[in-house]
Order: sequence, then structure tokens, then C-alpha cells
Amino acid sequence: MRHNAINDLIKRALASANVPALLEPKSLCRDDGKRPDGLSVLPWANGRCLVWDFTCPDTLAGSHLNRAVLSPSAVANDAEHRKTTKYRSLASLYRFTPIAVETLGALGDEASAFFGDLGRRIASVTAEPRSSQFLMQRLSVALQRGNAACVLGTVPSSHGLDDLFYL
Repeated sequence: MRHNAINDLIKRALASANVPALLEPKSLCRDDGKRPDGLSVLPWANGRCLVWDFTCPDTLAGSHLNRAVLSPSAVANDAEHRKTTKYRSLASLYRFTPIAVETLGALGDEASAFFGDLGRRIASVTAEPRSSQFLMQRLSVALQRGNAACVLGTVPSSHGLDDLFYL
């Protein structure tokens, strides 16, 4: 749910910047059949179309704790590095951008730069100076809704939502 919501948010934000995009483009597959999350229809930078792949690593997962305690966004930066390696074959033709946002909200360096650039592009098209802030707020809400869905998914089915808050 969180993955789809944030990819949809990115696609809609790109449209706000007059950069139409496709989700899960069938024309871009790696050798193993996996494909990135999105592709811009128009060039994004240096005459190349943008290709992105989003991930949301769990900051508190046992496998990430050793990295998470080192610095904010360490887990997200690791995830972005893995995505870059995974889609290395696309880098010669496209502007590949890995986008990693930790479950607790930290953005990877690539994600931070991407959302900053996207916010500036939206602001130049719409003349709304707060576009970057609005974009980050929408990202934050989508992330929190995804986290809430994960937490609610662990509640036994015998409890309704109302019961959850009265336990």
C-alpha cells in the first residue's frame, strides 16, 4: 500500500511539473524481468528520461539496526546504493534515481535531492513558492498512512478498529 501510494504521489508530482510519467513501464525490464517503478515520458536531465525505483526500508528491522544507529538516513542510503547496483544497466540510457525513504521518515541522499529538485520544478510551473513543503507533507502523510496500515495489519482480526484504541 505504502509503495503504491508513494509511487502514485511521485507520478502526480511529476505531472504537476509538466513531466508526464508512466508507472511500472513494461518496456524497461532487467535481465531477470524486474522493472523499475516509473519512467518519465519527457527528458528529466541532460536529455535523458527519468527512471525511478522507490523503496521504504524498515528503520527498526533487526537487519538494519547496526546501520541505523550510525546516522540518520544510513539505512535509506544503503537501500539507494543497492537499487543503483540493481539497475546499473539502465544508467547508460536513462537518468536512474533510486528513492529510499525509511519507515521513520529519513530520506536517502538521492531521494532528498530528487524531491528538492521536483519541488523547485513544481514551484516554477505553478508559481507556488511552498510547493516543496507541500510535496514533503504529502510524502510524510503517505508514509505515515503506510506505517499505520502495517501496524493495524498486526492487530488480531477479533479486534475492530474501535477496540484497538480502547485496549
